[in-house]
Amino acid sequence: MGLAHSQSIHTIEEYLALERESEERHEYLDGLIYAMAGESEDHGIICHNLSGQLYNQLRGKPCQTFSKDMKVKSGPAPKSPRSTKGFFSYPDLVIVCGERQYHDAYLR
Repeated sequence: MGLAHSQSIHTIEEYLALERESEERHEYLDGLIYAMAGESEDHGIICHNLSGQLYNQLRGKPCQTFSKDMKVKSGPAPKSPRSTKGFFSYPDLVIVCGERQYHDAYLR
């Protein structure tokens, strides 16, 4: 994670609204928003190669790979719309087997 975008505490819904309008990507952890750093050439090559290998291995299976541009929510569901507890990130690689679940209509 990068440096905190601000020291203000934001709800998950506030973060998602800000992220929809932003030109840059940010991660979210328990109310704090973090600007993401750029990647190196080597990092990009490694991610691309891993994605290619996994694509071949998962072909014909009910699984799908997603690249680092897919935002992922980790952890339990928020207890209220004003919750600040949660983690949203952009993993380098995500594999989803079965039905995909989305936080809201904006992510479909």
